[in-house]
Amino acid sequence: MDDELFWKRYQASKISKFDPNKPWDFKIRQPEWMLDKLIPARSIGMVYGPSNSGKSHIICDIIANMIHGHTEWQGIPIKPGNVVMFSESLGHIQARMKAYVTNIEGELQFGLYSLPNLALDTRDIDLVEAWFMSMEHAPMMAIFDTLATAFAFDENDNREASKLIAALEERILPLLDPAGTIILAHHTSKMSEGKSARGASALIGNIDYSINVLYDKKANLTIANWEKDRWRLVEEPPAWAGTMRRVPVEFENGSAEMSILDWEPYSQEAQDMAAQLADELQNDLIRKEVDDIVDGWQGEKYIHETGKRPAAPSGRVPVQFPHQYDGKRREIYEHLRSTRKIEEVHNKNGVHTGFVIIK
Repeated sequence: MDDELFWKRYQASKISKFDPNKPWDFKIRQPEWMLDKLIPARSIGMVYGPSNSGKSHIICDIIANMIHGHTEWQGIPIKPGNVVMFSESLGHIQARMKAYVTNIEGELQFGLYSLPNLALDTRDIDLVEAWFMSMEHAPMMAIFDTLATAFAFDENDNREASKLIAALEERILPLLDPAGTIILAHHTSKMSEGKSARGASALIGNIDYSINVLYDKKANLTIANWEKDRWRLVEEPPAWAGTMRRVPVEFENGSAEMSILDWEPYSQEAQDMAAQLADELQNDLIRKEVDDIVDGWQGEKYIHETGKRPAAPSGRVPVQFPHQYDGKRREIYEHLRSTRKIEEVHNKNGVHTGFVIIK
């Protein structure tokens, strides 16, 4: 009886579907792609970053292009199609989504199904499965934003995280378009400074691709870096920079402006060159203003280099420069020394304090 029960269990198991007497023939195909060379068909990926870093912005931009029927995103071939998005703060995300959609010309070719997060237990994935099975047209993408509010599970438990990813892979992924993907939006740990996904290692370990989104205060840009990539068929992991812009959005009860990000390919080298050029242009403007201040100064043009100690020698009044240039004073003094005829100035104790511009 025990043997009979065992073999029934075996016949119903997953492993029984494989022939134990048929070795692999080493035939293999590259995957089909939802986003060429980056998002494979029938895959699960993650967009992660700190709160308010711009995670939903890049998701909304991809969705807007897909439901407009575009076959490229950022110059990369993409499969358009219907999208299902479960979101927290549903009203806000719908307003943002409308801003992205209205920013693109043309009529919508596919539908967006925008639903609230339901904090479902992993055991209730079958309810989500039933809903997807009821759809007339299989969606190309399903998004859960954020993972923590879409599902009630312990994100720090590797076992629970693995069970959730497996449930999505087995129950939901087969109901998407054959080229489709699931995207999980997730937060990062505070200790990682926004660079590592929060929670169990199984969350990253069991997905196929990931995008890390961070806001760069210095550059005033939102940077999206392609991080995990199982196939690694691209020479360099791509990155994109988003620049904020406000666009008008029509609501049923009035109009308002919403923020969107204009995305474009990004490289640190190009950003460094742009920052260097901006610094050079800023320095040119500072030099011109310094020259104007010096030329317009009435009386002796004494440049005091030593701050409060030692003070300016008795009877000498220093040329005054704007306080916003305090951090550039060394460059200002070097500029004046290299472009003007000067005489060095010392106090009565013989300590050097600055110089006078003669010409």
